[in-house]
Amino acid sequence: MLENIVSWDRENPSSFVYEDHRSRVLGRKDYGANLVVPIKGVAMKVYGGPRSFFCYQSLPGMIPLYFVIDGNTIHCSHSLFAMRELVGQRGLKIKDIMQCKEGVAYHFSAKGLRRYVVDTWDWHLHTAQPIDKAGDRLLELLVQAAEPLKGKKVLTLISGGTDGILTAYALKLAGVEQHCVCVGRTEEDFDPKFARKYAEQLGLSYEMLSLPESNEDLQELLEDALRAIEMADFSNVLMGMCNVMIAQWAKERGFEAVANADLADVILGNDILTTGSFNKKHEGQGTAKQWAEYRVNDQLRTLPTNLQIFKAFEFNDLPVYQLFGDREVIEFMLGLSMEVTPSKHIKPLYYEILNRVLPENSWGDTGKKVGYYTGSGIGSIRLENPVLKDANIRSTFQSICP
Repeated sequence: MLENIVSWDRENPSSFVYEDHRSRVLGRKDYGANLVVPIKGVAMKVYGGPRSFFCYQSLPGMIPLYFVIDGNTIHCSHSLFAMRELVGQRGLKIKDIMQCKEGVAYHFSAKGLRRYVVDTWDWHLHTAQPIDKAGDRLLELLVQAAEPLKGKKVLTLISGGTDGILTAYALKLAGVEQHCVCVGRTEEDFDPKFARKYAEQLGLSYEMLSLPESNEDLQELLEDALRAIEMADFSNVLMGMCNVMIAQWAKERGFEAVANADLADVILGNDILTTGSFNKKHEGQGTAKQWAEYRVNDQLRTLPTNLQIFKAFEFNDLPVYQLFGDREVIEFMLGLSMEVTPSKHIKPLYYEILNRVLPENSWGDTGKKVGYYTGSGIGSIRLENPVLKDANIRSTFQSICP
């Protein structure tokens, strides 16, 4: 993570390079003038040299990176709070803070600021592939995507659904040392109940982490989460609280990385708003190509959830990885047929893989997957406890935010 704020002055230039990879990176692109960037993977780079500066993050945009120009100087950071504090000190405005877009390099020199699109999607339709063969290939790609986590002590987040346990299964096949956790109030909450079943069926190391319920503990965790994730909408705050709690627990126990699977849903466009708007636009007759393009334009870009997850763990010095962020995984899934990756709130491709090894699951006859807040129990705590009401979240955020 960038240490607070990195600054570069074109009148008195300094030299530095910060580069971070959160997946395999399959290529680099050289534009000359030292503008060399990693592409085809989850990565970021901030460079300062004798003549120019640039900052950049790859597609699909999972790393928070902000910059602001102050005369001859450009400042860059992962932290929005640090940037807000800086602009206040420098007499600038909040609107002067820019967020790096996915796949774009921002190049600053004597010629001013220039933008270069340096990373693009490269997917191809292979819609004739039946679901069993598609499942075989996706699992193979997920195991391949685990390469950066080999040799690390990894904490894997699982719940009562498919995404986390599919990640854990691929990590197991790849030989990665991992321990799985799920958050909940009791073992009878939906997510912990099924997470334990999955772990037992796959022979994974596992435990449930209990959510705090007292006012004092909840308020402390809320404050920690708001400082880390730097946003106040209740959806990201509740998830951020769970992630920060996990990060603090993992840091104390010496874990070196976290494996998360939020992007598994995003690639599929698997939410009511995305599928609903697509189906309405195409009157239920959309093609596989149209569905892939829609997901690229609407989902596979910088989203608040991506940034919240990165910040929650990075704030606690834990790098977070997603196997589903691997470029080959994403581009393979974009090319599949509507039968395999339908514009519906279901995941037949993931079921195809997991049904082979998890006879007791939440998406079959034994039950139905529920939302994160219901499954983990934190939504119920919000209903009962004023600490998690919007009014307290907003007032606490205002007391913390610069």
